[in-house]
Amino acid sequence: MKQNIRIPLLSLFFILLFQFSGPTLFAQESYTVKTVPNPKTADNTWVSDPANKLSGEDRQRINALINSVEDGTTAEIAVVILPSIGEQVPKEFAVELFNTWGIGKKGKDNGLLLLIVLDQRRWEFETGYGLEGDLPDATLKRIGENKLVPGLRANRMGDGIYDALVAVADKLGAAQLTGEDTPTQHTTPGGVGGDVSDGGSADSYEDSYAESDVDNSPFYRTYEYRHNIMGLDTGEQMMMTVLAGFYAVLVGVVTVLVFRSARKKDAKASGWKYARYAAYWLIPGILFLSFVYFEKPDWLAYVYYPIGALWAGIQRIFKNRNLLAGGGEPYEIYKRFRADHGGLFYTSIVLFPFPMALLALFFGYKLKALRNEPRPCPHCSSELTRLDEKGDDLFLDEGQRKEEQLGSVDYDVWHCSKCDHVKVFPYDAFLTSYNACPSCSYKTYHTVGDRTLVSPTCSSSGKGERDYKCEHCGHSRTESYTIPKRDCSKSSSSSGGSSYRSSGGGGGGSFGGGRSGGGGAGGGW
Repeated sequence: MKQNIRIPLLSLFFILLFQFSGPTLFAQESYTVKTVPNPKTADNTWVSDPANKLSGEDRQRINALINSVEDGTTAEIAVVILPSIGEQVPKEFAVELFNTWGIGKKGKDNGLLLLIVLDQRRWEFETGYGLEGDLPDATLKRIGENKLVPGLRANRMGDGIYDALVAVADKLGAAQLTGEDTPTQHTTPGGVGGDVSDGGSADSYEDSYAESDVDNSPFYRTYEYRHNIMGLDTGEQMMMTVLAGFYAVLVGVVTVLVFRSARKKDAKASGWKYARYAAYWLIPGILFLSFVYFEKPDWLAYVYYPIGALWAGIQRIFKNRNLLAGGGEPYEIYKRFRADHGGLFYTSIVLFPFPMALLALFFGYKLKALRNEPRPCPHCSSELTRLDEKGDDLFLDEGQRKEEQLGSVDYDVWHCSKCDHVKVFPYDAFLTSYNACPSCSYKTYHTVGDRTLVSPTCSSSGKGERDYKCEHCGHSRTESYTIPKRDCSKSSSSSGGSSYRSSGGGGGGSFGGGRSGGGGAGGGW
């Protein structure tokens, strides 16, 4: 029995882990344009970093740099770092966010937005109409690739953002205001020195590399992501690497032990038995490692779905084979078959519509066949006859008839015409709101009322009551329950995009009302 429970639970664990964890195995809050904290209205700064990916020191120097740019040129620069924007396209998100906030001075449209989306590993520069001459798309592309991306790949986000904005300030003629010497040389992945200014070797880099499809290939993505996670500069990356290494070792050790144990216990076991053991461990292992090294959405589709579906299908096929081979009366096989598939099977159908839907059809067909399968009378060995719905009511008591009326239980009555023996088999409904009554034990007990007595607040929990009643015996009961306190942390913290306040102080402000026409550049890392 423990073996029957352990494998489905293991299956459920892996399926849910890979379905909902995401590439980094950590949940990410998804933002919309309306929910992104506006740093100007919060504390009159320029950086919106709700996940606190930047250190306080990095945030302070970036804000100071942008303040200097605004003082010298009136241009406004906003930096937004978000864990996730869900399925939204970063470029479209950047344009909408830019125009929603109105970055840049009204009439001049001299605004610049740098958006970084962590789960998509994407950056976007968005410019206002007034900066398109000073910051053409090709220039922003080179600044992003040569200044921003190296910092992102090396897990020095603050340095990457700062270096990129220094290069932007130089283009806007504000470098002298920052007190920084703008570095001009950068080594490209091909080893060629590039200049962030227009022309020169950077143009060849732009043409041959930055705007090519090389960084969109699966092999390049794999290399870059592997290179990134092996840096071990953050706790999250350390955890991912440790988990990958641990699981690789675990798969090897367990596979060896299982195969050796199987050979000792059953020297004549078929290859299918060994394949089953291997599938239980190796396929989840491959799926796990695919999430570590293939983080792009297309690779999730190519790797996750087929491997996950294959593994779930193999698990179910072996389970069905064992259940049907267990023998016994049709009703006993039915109970084992249904109990073993249960919630996990329907979860698998939701996660893997194909091929699990085909197994679902087989599952329904087999259950129906088991209910209709002829069976002998235990007394005289004659064949029993299954009665129809009207006929079986004669052999059911009042509580059983009420269960059938409510749809919580369906009864099959088999009658022997020779010795008049009767067998009654109950079949619980798959989905029902009724439970067993504590008084009469029939499955006719349900909730008839639910009310809030004391509403919860941010500082105290609330109180509610639920009314229950049995539709058969009339037994009723009222139970009190506690309503958890409201989570007010999001509403209170969402207005604060960063913990740093500019030296200008103030209780907030707003951007100048600039507009963007869609110019800019973007890329991945």
